[in-house]
Amino acid sequence: MSDLDGTVIGRGQGRAVGRPGGGARGGPGGQPDDAARGALVADVHVRRGAFTLAAALAVEPGRVTAVLGPNGAGKSTLLALLAGTLGVERGHVRVGDRVLTRTMPGERDVHVPVDRRSVGLLGQDPLVFPHLDVLENVAFGPRAAGVRPAHARDEAAAWLEAVGLGDLARRRPDELSGGQRQRVALARALAARPDALLLDEPFAQLDVRTAAELRDVVREHVRAARVPTVLVTHDVVDVLALADHVVVLHDGDVVEQGDPVTVLTDPVHPFTAALADLNLLRVTPITPAGAGAPALLRSPSLALTVPADAFASWVEKASAGVTFSTHDAWQLTFSPGDVRICGVADGTGDRPGDGAADARADDVSARDGRAQLAWDAVVVDVERGPRGLRVRTTDDVLVDVAAASAVALDLRPGSPVRLRVAAPDVRVRAV
Repeated sequence: MSDLDGTVIGRGQGRAVGRPGGGARGGPGGQPDDAARGALVADVHVRRGAFTLAAALAVEPGRVTAVLGPNGAGKSTLLALLAGTLGVERGHVRVGDRVLTRTMPGERDVHVPVDRRSVGLLGQDPLVFPHLDVLENVAFGPRAAGVRPAHARDEAAAWLEAVGLGDLARRRPDELSGGQRQRVALARALAARPDALLLDEPFAQLDVRTAAELRDVVREHVRAARVPTVLVTHDVVDVLALADHVVVLHDGDVVEQGDPVTVLTDPVHPFTAALADLNLLRVTPITPAGAGAPALLRSPSLALTVPADAFASWVEKASAGVTFSTHDAWQLTFSPGDVRICGVADGTGDRPGDGAADARADDVSARDGRAQLAWDAVVVDVERGPRGLRVRTTDDVLVDVAAASAVALDLRPGSPVRLRVAAPDVRVRAV
């Protein structure tokens, strides 16, 4: 038996199946075996050279947990531990009441072989059986689970229709494009009806329209078949379309987790902020010198001026049960599109930036009824952005500007600039 990506063999052998193509639940294959469904629960620890991964997660049936993180964070290692292709040094993996991996002091070690775990793994490379045509590739999982060949082929044909490849059933893998092979591998993983599903960048090789269609296929199948699913991705669209929960890995540790909206709108880690296209700035607040005087927020390289009323509001504000105080470090998050370049940093310029009214560089009073944060910075680089150009400045603060504004301000690496953002557009939390 093979453990190629998308192939699931094992505990389902001999299970009853619904009528191919006729079931409303579980996709084209019909009714799922609800008795076999259970949460995917893992608490794993492993060392690989100088790298250590320590992570815990629990994914309920019919739910999707998205795992995010930079390259080298441990995402693929986590999937390998769940799939059983890599053993844990300490910890456990189970689906429902069925223990797949256990290495714990004082307990008997358990390691169910890959081909008997009933865990579907679709890796980044859409590997398919080169000696089988597309239909037989997808039919392989149901046949290995005990489905009669004719019914397995019917199920496979239904899945190929679902992923948009119904007319390519008799082609060989070497006659397909990379995106088509990705769809074949996905169809094969879903057709096998695993007890848990692991997806590693499953839509990476697909065009935008096809990816959107297949997200719908995956979401419908996961919900209907009640399969606990772990999705590794770098695409925020995957997260918003599929995920019920988000786990962020960095250097082998879980650095934040929560529901997608909270994680992506109020991130606590720089990687998550970058993925959500937000600026994240750690600062130390300094109490105003006198009544009504502006306060300062200092980062390693910046000094932000804050109007007294906005500062007082933040000090009184509570977040996650922690009251803000001037003794805390604060974390500011705000969109690059909300930052304005209001002129050169020496106070002599008042040329408007992207949509900014002309204002002197030291002006932090309310504009349009909204108090402003202001600070001096230096342009690091200028590149194409979602709204024209994106300017990277000191401490990696990003600013989106119109191309005409960038030309008018003569923005180039090394240019000193004055930046401003409205206080209501800034999320603040104590850290």
